[in-house]
Amino acid sequence: MGDCGPSIAALTICDMCGTIMNPDTKASSSFFQNDFVLILFLLVFSLSLYTFKLGDCPFFNPDEGLHAQVAKNMVVDGDWITPRFNGQNFYDKPILYYWLNALSFKLFGINEFAARFPAALLGALGVLVTFLLGKALYDRWTGFMRAVILSISFEYLFLSRLVVHDISLTFGILLSLSLFYYGSQQHKVPAWVIPLFYGSLAWSVLAKGPLGLILPGMIIVPYIFITKDWRLIKELRPGLGTIIFLLLVATWYVPVSIRNRDFLYYFIVHQHLQQFLSAAKATHHEPFYFYLPVFIGGFFPWSFFLPQALALSLSPFRKLADRKQDLFLILWLAIPFIFLTIARSKLNTYILPVYPAAALLVAKLWKDAICNAAEKNRGIWYAFIALIAILIPALIALIIYNPAYLYIGLVLLAGIAISFYCFFSKINGLSFALLAATSVIIFLLVTICVMPSMFHDYSTKDLAGYLRQVSSPSDSIACYRRVQNSTVFYTGRLVTKVKNRAALSEYINQTGTWFLILDEKDYKKYQGEIENKIRIIYREGEHLLLTNKKP
Repeated sequence: MGDCGPSIAALTICDMCGTIMNPDTKASSSFFQNDFVLILFLLVFSLSLYTFKLGDCPFFNPDEGLHAQVAKNMVVDGDWITPRFNGQNFYDKPILYYWLNALSFKLFGINEFAARFPAALLGALGVLVTFLLGKALYDRWTGFMRAVILSISFEYLFLSRLVVHDISLTFGILLSLSLFYYGSQQHKVPAWVIPLFYGSLAWSVLAKGPLGLILPGMIIVPYIFITKDWRLIKELRPGLGTIIFLLLVATWYVPVSIRNRDFLYYFIVHQHLQQFLSAAKATHHEPFYFYLPVFIGGFFPWSFFLPQALALSLSPFRKLADRKQDLFLILWLAIPFIFLTIARSKLNTYILPVYPAAALLVAKLWKDAICNAAEKNRGIWYAFIALIAILIPALIALIIYNPAYLYIGLVLLAGIAISFYCFFSKINGLSFALLAATSVIIFLLVTICVMPSMFHDYSTKDLAGYLRQVSSPSDSIACYRRVQNSTVFYTGRLVTKVKNRAALSEYINQTGTWFLILDEKDYKKYQGEIENKIRIIYREGEHLLLTNKKP
């Protein structure tokens, strides 16, 4: 096998110059052999994607408006310990991401860009850590391809642009596992790794709670036992590490527990134990196979190449313990996936921490294919065929149900088909580059053409702006069945929840001036009972604004 570094380096500029170098050539540009150049490219590339039109769309309900408002309260009220939303303490999530949002508000002002920028920054930093780990596990070019794959995987890409906590957890887990593996491969774990390793575990716990410690531990402990690398237990200095970890997590968990006696029970028992163990208490019920389609779509299109990557990494299985890189990645991918599948409460964002492991497995598959272009790789052939086979009926569905976006499906199908043709022609480097470029083009089309209307349907920014103009501080504001969290953010007012039909009747018959937000389908359900008592004064998407205020 020849030195394929130059051919993969060419991937970084193939979209600009349209050339791919021979995978077997020995000639190598020293420019692309410089890690700093690759890191700079990845940083600029990922940040450009993650900040593109970042502040153009309003916050969507329910998540973005809620988390942005919690951070806004910290800035406005000066309380950086107790998270609050809509006048009540909010213990569902730990503090770290709110701190980052609040600091961003301080820097950029209270707006959509500022709220989303911490996610974009953490996403880009995660891409860089991914490159460095890939280099430590295999080589520079596998790490580079892994970073590219992760950066443009659809779910990782979009969660790096939203006000959600999962990207901060994923970054912490990625950093802690990267530090662990790097340290484990040295003659002795370097002293500087210890505080960073335990600090990254503390980061994860401050980002998402006990899961930030449980998931890395469920990977690291089996890895040590399977490889029988017992020296790591001593060299990781668990005594000192525990002190570092506890001191860091205590910066918030101690003061919030002292100030709020109900915090620990709610956070540990209700929000974690019951959500994991109790079907009756879980708030997000999904079937056991839920994460399989989520992963296939979220890691698209690279998810279709993962079965072949796994098959190669597992073979021969009996010698897996001797191939520490493959073992580490398979544990990283499989254990969290199984653990989260067992959990009673499931959300599509929870699976994000496994994406870096999947990206490296697929990157290794593609890197080997590029370096051995003369050899047939039927696994990648089959993946392309499966991709095209799924896209064709998807296009038919678009024609029937949403023809306005048919062009996006056609661009995707064309890009994958051309990439497959290049792979069939044994121009494997160009095939990879075209597949990556197609993912970027689809992202741009969705961001420019689809997201504005979608966010409009799931937000109440314009409605809240109008409500702020026509209401006074003494007026009552409510939402039917569920609070529209973006309304709280954009009005800066407390919003009441009208829970059911009886409460709705009581609310609209009150003597004071009131405003009510409800969905159009709910309005049609009760129209005969309430239309003589209300006026519809504004509409945004499916949301209607009703009032008893005289014109």
